Amino acid sequence: MTNETKFQTIIEYIKLNPKDNLSGNFGKAISKPYTVEGIEGILDKLKDKFTKGRTPTPPTFPKTLPDEVVSLVMMEYYGKSKEASEKIKIEHQESMSAENIVGELLERYLAEILEPLGWVWCSGDFVKAVDFIKKDGSIWKLLQVKNRSNTENSSSSKVRVGTDIKKWFRINAYNGKTFWEDFPEENANELLSEQEFQKFVKQYIKNIRVN
Repeated sequence: MTNETKFQTIIEYIKLNPKDNLSGNFGKAISKPYTVEGIEGILDKLKDKFTKGRTPTPPTFPKTLPDEVVSLVMMEYYGKSKEASEKIKIEHQESMSAENIVGELLERYLAEILEPLGWVWCSGDFVKAVDFIKKDGSIWKLLQVKNRSNTENSSSSKVRVGTDIKKWFRINAYNGKTFWEDFPEENANELLSEQEFQKFVKQYIKNIRVN
């Protein structure tokens, strides 16, 4: 399946109900009522974003500045030296940066396995509350994935009410248990594993460091 075919599949899904299926940021750009011209205009712009969204990008360092008082607390309460506090501050930012990209890496890994099975990765963040879609005859299969059990916000949870969007998360945030065997695509269960995901991440990081 080419990128063009994948994009057209996503467009077909969005057009079923643009108001509910198009993410808020893009939906706001469509003049109300949702005219055909407005929808087509937005979807045309999404094509470029979809293509760019599929291009691997390296992790980004957090743009926020660290709070100096945090270092002060580390020194005064925990007895850390100024040098140790500075090191911890930098390592904390690096850890946040690493954590921020894991969700995207998970979707990229899943895409490699799922797309040969007919699924399409909704990269580009313009499909509301859905990460993968698959058209099976006249039936749309919708899947939302999360890296950890505690990363879902209330808005993404509410949007599934009255829909057939299935939910899956990789790891239980409280006990570390993974749920690859419960992935809601039967044909992918034997292909997905924590070991293979970690191999994928190592290779991905290696590639972007080389480039």
